[in-house]
Amino acid sequence: KIRSVKSWYLEAEQLKRVLLMGTVLLHKRIGRLSSEAHTDLLSGMLNRRGMLESMEEIRSEYKKVSVIAIDIDHFKTINDSFGHDVGDEVIRKLSQQIRKNFRKTDLVCRIGGEEFLILLPGADVHVATVIAERLRNNVANTVYMPGSRHHQVTISIGVTTFNPQKSALDIAIKTADNALYKAKNGG
Repeated sequence: KIRSVKSWYLEAEQLKRVLLMGTVLLHKRIGRLSSEAHTDLLSGMLNRRGMLESMEEIRSEYKKVSVIAIDIDHFKTINDSFGHDVGDEVIRKLSQQIRKNFRKTDLVCRIGGEEFLILLPGADVHVATVIAERLRNNVANTVYMPGSRHHQVTISIGVTTFNPQKSALDIAIKTADNALYKAKNGG
C-alpha cells in the first residue's frame, strides 16, 4: 500500500522510501526470528517446535510416517572425558551425517541433548529400518574424535511407523523411544 501512495514532493518520496526499506528489513528480521525459533542452533536441524509445526503440514498428506529415534551411546562419557566442546563437535558431525542419509522431504530434528528424531513421510517400517541400519553402520565406521583411538562413537536407534491421520505423533515417538532403549540395553 505504501508503494501506491503518491509523492507530491521530495520529502514525501524520501519518507516513502524509508518506510519501504524499514518494512523490508522488518520482514527479514521476522523471518530470521521464525527460523531461529524452529531450528536447533548447534545442529542446524529442526527443534521440537519446528518438528511439530512441520508435522501438521504433512499430517493430511500421508497415511504412513516412519519415526526413527536416535541416541548417541555413552554421550555423558564423551562430555566428561573430552569436554563439552568435543561433545558439541560430535553432535555437529553426527548432524551432518544424519542429513546426508535422508531425503529433503524427511523431517530431521534434534529434540534435545544427544537425541535426534527423523520422520519419514510415506516410508514404511521396513524401508525405515534399512535406512536406520545403514546410518548406524556409517556412524560406527566414522572417526568423530581424531586422536582418540579408544573412543568410537556409536548410536542406538528405534524405529516405528504410524498413520498420522489415526494416531498421535507422541505415541509413535514413545514407541520408537521404547525400541531405542531396548536396542541400547541390548548393546
